[in-house]
Amino acid sequence: NGTVIITATAVDKNIVSDNKEIAISSFNQGPTYDYTVSTTDELYTALVNVSAGETIFLNGGDYILTSRISISSSGTSGNEITLPGQTDGTRAKLDFSAMSENSSNRGLSLSGDYWHIKGLDVFGAGDNGMFISGNHNLIEFCTFSENSDTGLQIGNGGSNNTILNCDSFFNADSS
Repeated sequence: NGTVIITATAVDKNIVSDNKEIAISSFNQGPTYDYTVSTTDELYTALVNVSAGETIFLNGGDYILTSRISISSSGTSGNEITLPGQTDGTRAKLDFSAMSENSSNRGLSLSGDYWHIKGLDVFGAGDNGMFISGNHNLIEFCTFSENSDTGLQIGNGGSNNTILNCDSFFNADSS
């Protein structure tokens, strides 16, 4: 991206010439995100401040969490809130394994609408890895493993949610 100056000179007698400056800005410099997160504290801050149409990008690595993440803000149709994790190299892992097994210890609790969550690993929650009670959400390319109860559950009126290409394994209460 930048500018270039082109000079044209007539071949006959070199007496007619002109310059033209052209701005070049069509080269994609990669995606831009409203929030780029690398720590648990940054994740909490971004989730509190995010608005419809914005994106929170999670860099790869482990996010050690000791309590539930409640997501109640909502996007809108055509302006969803996007929460992608890094998909090349090390994935973003939400590690709730410090939680005790208890029905109130869900990992992610999504009551908001119009979210697109993609490429996250949800691990070790004391109840559901993710519980969805919101509507019109897309959960894509996520894994839910070693959570108590279930990996992912939809309930309490949650509707019109799409779960696409996700894996759920080794999820169960100890009893």
